[in-house]
Amino acid sequence: MRNFTDAYLLEKLCQNDTTAFEEIYRRYSSKVYRIAYKKLYSKETAEELVQDLFTKLWIKRHELHITGSIESYLAIAILNAVTTHIRACLVREKYASQIQWDHYLRETNTEDIVCVNELEEALQRAISSMPEKSKEVFLLSRYESQSANQIAEHLNISHKTVEYHMGKALKYLRVHLRDFVTLIIFWFTF
Repeated sequence: MRNFTDAYLLEKLCQNDTTAFEEIYRRYSSKVYRIAYKKLYSKETAEELVQDLFTKLWIKRHELHITGSIESYLAIAILNAVTTHIRACLVREKYASQIQWDHYLRETNTEDIVCVNELEEALQRAISSMPEKSKEVFLLSRYESQSANQIAEHLNISHKTVEYHMGKALKYLRVHLRDFVTLIIFWFTF
């Protein structure tokens, strides 16, 4: 089957031909793996996503509507799987951080809770009073975890402009939260 076209292999795959599936796997699994690995830098995760992709390919073989090449289809599918995996990891990290924060708040005394609440309120006031573009860049960076490139694309501005507004926002926060610096240093050292 090494000389057969992708179209022929797809046709045979839809007819439950395991040899066609094996040939597709042989031709494209390492290419798909390299795509996943370049995005994740994790051998185990990349291997797992590739195995899941080919498992789904076999399970959904009767529903496939691939109009282009199998290679393109698999490349797009693995990029989607990587994106889904990264999003899931970010959500898990966010919830883990929230759980740790909640645990910390339960373990601290009332005075610490009041200080944390005051800091949180001061932070929200400072963010609210920031210049609009700097605020928008800051929120996308810190609250939505977007990179400078993603923010630049999202706001249709240059990377340098993103850096400028991020620096401006951080300077603005340093000035407006200076009364809390001692408190923050104290928390992080004990």
